[in-house]
Amino acid sequence: MSDIVFTLDSKLQLSYISTSVTKMLGYPSGQVLREGLALLFNGEAYRRLMGSLRADMTLAVGKVKPYDHVRNIDLATQTQNGSPIILEVQCSILHNEKGAIEGILASCRDVTQRRLIEQEARTASEVFDNSSEAIIVSNIKNKARISKVNKAFTSLTGYDSNSVIGSNPMQYMSKQNSKSVLRDVNRSLSKNGYWQGELNYMTKSGNVCPSWTGITALKDDNGQVQSHIIISSDISHRKISEAKIERLAYFDSLTNLPNRPQMHETLEKLMLESGQQLALLFIDLDRFKPINDTMGHPVGDQVLKEVAQRLEDSIRPQDLVARMGGDEFTVIMPALQNCLDPQREIENVCEVILRKIQQPFAIGERQLYLTASVGVALFPQNSISAMELLRNADTAMYHAKARGKNNVQFYIEEMNVKAMERLELENNLHLALLRNEFELYYQAQWDTRKNEICGIEALLRWHRPGFGLVGPDKFIPVIEETGLIVPIGEWVLRTACEQIMEWQEAGFDVPKLAVNLSARQFKDVNMLDGICRIVDETGVDPELIELELTESILMDDVDRTLAVLNEARKMGFKLSIDDFGTGYSSLSYLKQFPVNNLKIDQSFIRNLPHNLEDAQITRTIVSMANNLGLGVIAEGVENEAQRAFLQEVGCHKVQGYMYSYPVSSDVLAHDFLDSDHENEPDVEIDRSQLSKQDTFTPA
Repeated sequence: MSDIVFTLDSKLQLSYISTSVTKMLGYPSGQVLREGLALLFNGEAYRRLMGSLRADMTLAVGKVKPYDHVRNIDLATQTQNGSPIILEVQCSILHNEKGAIEGILASCRDVTQRRLIEQEARTASEVFDNSSEAIIVSNIKNKARISKVNKAFTSLTGYDSNSVIGSNPMQYMSKQNSKSVLRDVNRSLSKNGYWQGELNYMTKSGNVCPSWTGITALKDDNGQVQSHIIISSDISHRKISEAKIERLAYFDSLTNLPNRPQMHETLEKLMLESGQQLALLFIDLDRFKPINDTMGHPVGDQVLKEVAQRLEDSIRPQDLVARMGGDEFTVIMPALQNCLDPQREIENVCEVILRKIQQPFAIGERQLYLTASVGVALFPQNSISAMELLRNADTAMYHAKARGKNNVQFYIEEMNVKAMERLELENNLHLALLRNEFELYYQAQWDTRKNEICGIEALLRWHRPGFGLVGPDKFIPVIEETGLIVPIGEWVLRTACEQIMEWQEAGFDVPKLAVNLSARQFKDVNMLDGICRIVDETGVDPELIELELTESILMDDVDRTLAVLNEARKMGFKLSIDDFGTGYSSLSYLKQFPVNNLKIDQSFIRNLPHNLEDAQITRTIVSMANNLGLGVIAEGVENEAQRAFLQEVGCHKVQGYMYSYPVSSDVLAHDFLDSDHENEPDVEIDRSQLSKQDTFTPA
C-alpha cells in the first residue's frame, strides 16, 4: 500500500500502523508505535487530529451501526527530512458485535500535489471571474464556440454569460475591424499560436468599443489546438486621450484648422506623389496687430476665427487651409495637373480669399476692416522641398506687402535674392551699433533774414563695411521694423548731446539741435525718462534740444501725445512737427499741441515757385504757422528762386543744399559755428568746402 493505515484503541492510543509510513514519511513503523502519532504530526496538526477524533468518538456513543461515521481532514505536517507534506486523513469508528466502540480505523494519503493543483485552479478561477479584462474561452472541438466568459466581458459588451455560451465570438466583433486585421489574426494563430492587436467590439446597445486584445491558442499534449483564450482590455478612454493629444498636435486650438505640423506633413506627402503639381499660398493679414493691441486679444481671437471660416469658404474641396500661428495662414492647392488652366485656378482662389477678407467683420457693435497679402509658390516649378516651398511662398507674401498690401504675388527667383540681401542687411544692422559703425552728420538750418545759422539737425549715417556710407532711406525702415530704432535712437540722442558739449567746450556758440524721434521711440512708455537720463548724464541744456516728430506719430493717440508733449515742454525741450503737410493733422488738435516749429516737407518746396498748387500749399502753411505763433522752416531749399519765394511769403528759416549738405561735426563747426568764418548774405555757400560724401536726400 502507498497510503498509511493506522488504528487507535478506545482510549485513542496507537495500536497499529502500516509499514508504508516509512515510505511516505521516513519514520520506522516501530518507532511510531512506541512514540505515538505525535511523532508524525506537528503540534497544531496533532491537536486538530486528536480533537476531531474525540469529537467523533463522542458522537458515536450509542450508535449501533459500525462504521457509521467517517471524517476527512487535511493536515499539514512534514517528513522526517523536513519536507512539507499535506496528508488527507480519513477516520472511521470501529464497533464490536455488540455495538460497543472499540477504536478508530484511519488512513493517510499524500494530497500535497492535488491540493496545490486545486489551489491553482481556484486562483485561476478567481482571476478569471474577477479580472478587469474581458476573457472569452472558445472550444475548438465545438466549432470554436464560446464555452465560458467572465464578468468583465459582460461589462464590456452588455451581454450576459448565458446568452453568449455556444455562440461564435466573431458575432460580437464590430464590422469596423478590417478584413486584413482578421486575416492577420488567423495567420498569426496558425503560425505562432498567439496574436495581439486592436479589435473593436460591438456592444449590445450598438456602440463600438475599441479594445487591445490578445488571443492564445491552447494545445494538448499532441500539439492539437483545444481552445482559444481571448483577453481584451477596454481602451475607450485611451483612444479618447489619444484623439485629444492628436488634436493638440495637429490642430490649432483657436480656429480648429490644421496647424503647422499637419500642414508640413500633408505637404511633404503630396510632394512625394508621382506627377503631383500644387500651389502653396501664404496669407498674412494686413494691419491685424493694431486691432489686437488696441481692442484686446479676445477681439483679435474672434477676428481670427472668422478669418479661418472665410478661408475655408474660399477654397476648393480638395484644398487644405492651415493656421501657421498669429495672423498667418496657408492654403495647399493640390492636383493642379488635372486643371485645364492651373494659373487661372490659383488666381480664382486668391481673388475669392482677398474679396472675403475685405468684407467687414462684425464684432459686437463694431465693424472692423482688414485686407490680406498673399504669396504663392508652385511645386515643382519653385522648389522640390517642403521647407523651401514654404519659405518661397513667405517671401512672395512679403513682396505683396511691399507692393501696397491687399494683393497676390507669385514667387520668382529674384525675390530670394532680395530677401537674402534684406536678411544680410538686418544681421549687419544688429551688429552695427556694437561695432561703432554709425555716425552723426549735421545739416545747418539758416535764417535768411539775419543771414546766419539758426539751428542744426542731426542725421544718422551708417558706415557699412564693404559698402561705404549708407543713406538713411536704405536702413531706417529696417531698424524701424526690427525695433532696433529704440537703442539706436538713444545712441543718436546721446551722441548729439555729447557733440553739443564738445562744441561748447571748444568755445562755439551752439544753436538748438534737432533730433528725430521715430514712432517706435515715441510709443515707448519710458521714452521721456530715457531722454532725461541722457541729458542729465551729458550735462547738456534741454533748451538746446529740439525733438522732431511727424504728423502721423502725433495723431496716433492724441490724448497720450498731448500728455507727453506737455511733459517734454515742462522739461525744457523744444518740439517741432517734421514733414508737415504730408499727414492729416486736424487743426483743432494742432493748436493744442505745444510745438515750437513746423517743418514744411521738401516735396512742396521742390517745384517752387513754378508749381501753383505747391506754392499755394506752402503759402497756406506759412500763414497758418504765423497766425498760430509757430516758427516755420522749409526743407529741401536748393536754389535762389525757392529762397526768394519763401522769403516773400514770410518763411525766413530754411534747410537744404543751397546752404549746407549734411556734413561731419568738424566741417559744420568750421563753416558755421566758427566766429572767424564769414558768411556772405543771400549768396549760395561755396560747396567745394562741404562734404561731397552725402549725395542723397537728407532724412
